Amino acid sequence: ATVSLWQARVAQREAQRALAVQEFMTDIFRTNSINQADPLKARQTTARELLDIGAQRIDRHLQADPEGRAEVLGLFGNMYFDLGLDPESAEFYGRRAQALKQAFGPRDARVASALAQYAKRLDQLGRDDEQQRALDEAKAILDALGDHQSEARAEWLEVMAKANAQAGDKTVAWAEEAVAIYRRHHPQSKSLASALKRLGQARTQVDDQAGAEAAFVESLERLQQDPQANVSLLVTGSLMVAGAQARQHKIVA
Repeated sequence: ATVSLWQARVAQREAQRALAVQEFMTDIFRTNSINQADPLKARQTTARELLDIGAQRIDRHLQADPEGRAEVLGLFGNMYFDLGLDPESAEFYGRRAQALKQAFGPRDARVASALAQYAKRLDQLGRDDEQQRALDEAKAILDALGDHQSEARAEWLEVMAKANAQAGDKTVAWAEEAVAIYRRHHPQSKSLASALKRLGQARTQVDDQAGAEAAFVESLERLQQDPQANVSLLVTGSLMVAGAQARQHKIVA
């Protein structure tokens, strides 16, 4: 009875949060319509402008719901990333990690995962020290929890390999461990395809072209089995397989 009551409360809280997020997103479009007296101008508002409208309202409208705020911040971070606005995307991922700290405390596995994702978004932005601090904090959380086999740990390892792409054998070891965790404990995770791609890239850097090809092929096969896989990921995966084969002077019909 206690478990059932707890499950009911969790379901109710999740439903309330989902409704709050839905209302927040709907309100963005409503605000745009109200602020534009001319309906034509309202329809011409760009996706970037709508995101900026929402970004200004997140903290104010979701202040009392840090978990819901984290969900919206992650959503906005993804949308800014899809628009090629990497610095803005990283900012939202950083704010998401802070919101999750407020929601669950600073030593929660969900915070570690969010910090790893934040570090991933910081890659190639010239903010290496900030990226490493996020990775160090994520590792400290996972170590304190005795967490060595969760998806959060695998995610951290993959980002470590990405952030230290030129570290040679260390990069390979991080990527291999990430893949091993997914294989042993989370074989159905969609993130395994990404970890395999990272492993292929790490092996390429140490001139293990056959090993790189094997990782790229498996990554592509997993993407092809996913009906929701992004077309650009499929194209990139195919190019990586072809590149590894070309470096081995393979000719595949």
